[in-house]
Amino acid sequence: MRATPEENPERLEPRASLLHAAARGARRIERQDLHARIEAGREGRRLLLVVDASGSLAAQARMAWAKGALLRLLEERPEEVGLIAFRGGEARLLLSFTRDLEAAKRALEHLPTGGRTPLAAALALAQAHLGPRTRLVLVTDGRANVPHQGGDPWGEALELARRISSPAVVLDVETGPQTLGRARILAQAMGAQYLRLDDLNDHAVLLRLEERP
Repeated sequence: MRATPEENPERLEPRASLLHAAARGARRIERQDLHARIEAGREGRRLLLVVDASGSLAAQARMAWAKGALLRLLEERPEEVGLIAFRGGEARLLLSFTRDLEAAKRALEHLPTGGRTPLAAALALAQAHLGPRTRLVLVTDGRANVPHQGGDPWGEALELARRISSPAVVLDVETGPQTLGRARILAQAMGAQYLRLDDLNDHAVLLRLEERP
């Protein structure tokens, strides 16, 4: 909770109002001292989806699952949403932050897939759009294979992950008999929640994508 000055508050925040009156040496509360009570966790919240659309996501059915889960997330938890997709040689902001659910749906439903995995470029672009009220949801298998600044693709991605301090969730969509576990390493580097696609259903994702203090 937080408080903001408001002469006609719908929900009075008594403590902040008393402190304001005391700070100016008043013996009683006047209208100029009144503060409204605001749920800070609900104000200006943003969700940035960063989706790996590369060919390394071998099973298209799994990509479809990820899209469906994220669409349900948007429906259940309305807030400003932005979308970054990465594939081939670049990461692109496909959807600027908006509360338009239909626009978000269109951006996800028509997400092109295939190509290589420029994970470091995606993390750099995400960092440029993260703010104090923004949560990051990264959907990837972590198999970076495109350098961002001419270095080692995985090393660059890991270094950029360490620089991200916003609340985050990494949804691991790695498949196949031999797994590298890089999505888990990314989550650890970011201090993020780590979730495996194989262990979850849509409802579980929604329950566990909670904002950290």
